[in-house]
Amino acid sequence: MRSWDLIRVFLALHRAGSYEGASQALSMDMSTVRRKIQALESSIGMSLFARDVRGVTLRPGREGLIAAAMNMEISAEHFQQQSQGGRGGGIVRVTMQGFFAGLLIRPLQAFRAENPEILLDITTENHLVDVETEGVDLAITLARPTRGTAGIRKVAEVPFGRYAAESRIDHLRTRDARSVDTVSLSANFWHRDHEFGSVGRRGEIRNVVARVDNYPLLMQLCEAGMGVATLPCFMAKAKQGLVRFDDEVLVSELWLVARRDRTRSLHVRRTIEFLVRAFGSLNRSLFSQERQQRPPAEDAQSRDCRMHLDANLR
Repeated sequence: MRSWDLIRVFLALHRAGSYEGASQALSMDMSTVRRKIQALESSIGMSLFARDVRGVTLRPGREGLIAAAMNMEISAEHFQQQSQGGRGGGIVRVTMQGFFAGLLIRPLQAFRAENPEILLDITTENHLVDVETEGVDLAITLARPTRGTAGIRKVAEVPFGRYAAESRIDHLRTRDARSVDTVSLSANFWHRDHEFGSVGRRGEIRNVVARVDNYPLLMQLCEAGMGVATLPCFMAKAKQGLVRFDDEVLVSELWLVARRDRTRSLHVRRTIEFLVRAFGSLNRSLFSQERQQRPPAEDAQSRDCRMHLDANLR
């Protein structure tokens, strides 16, 4: 068996896609990362990585090594936990959109105080992350994956509405709703391997004057008066220059997606429990302000997803 010290560098480079990213993730200088990768390649007699336009990527035919390395990672973490008397510590890699991460500042402080042995490595992405291939443990996403083996659980229902700049609202309301200037998310934001709620299924939007790949920029363009935008209500209500264009409320489901091979680790399970509680609290408070007073009952599909993830956590 190859040294875990070399294998963990191999995994870090695969996940980061760059020597700089792997160096940061491991708290190790880049020259040491390069040296350990070279040592691993020399010991197994094959080249592992190539550089292309995407960065440093695994060479074709080496994919099986990732699964084997992940199994070693789980074993190493289990060994560490047992050596610490069963305390579940370690790094948990979490990704979500930035505006959701911003809602968790106080809960994160409390979680850190209660779990000092857990280091949360939080990244914010505009695209939908595939936890099976992009090296993260958990993702909070506005879409439910339809492919892959990840564990999933619905954690909230986020209300959206159509907003416009207050300075232009009277002008926009005089126009036919189907021809009003609109700013929207680009098609690249949505993903063919995910199922979207009502926000993502609105169908063709006419008279689009601009498309962007993230909600903060979408809101800024809307606030500048470029057109009507469909925005999370909790974001738009915080901006004094934005007003509702109409009374329609759209609800998008918020999902927690977990890499299945990581849910056996105690520190990952604790992080899952924390995120479920934190977003559950937001769902009952901040997100509920624009929804109907009585939330819809959990449907069979959502219940099956929740039970499936819960089973993985036992």
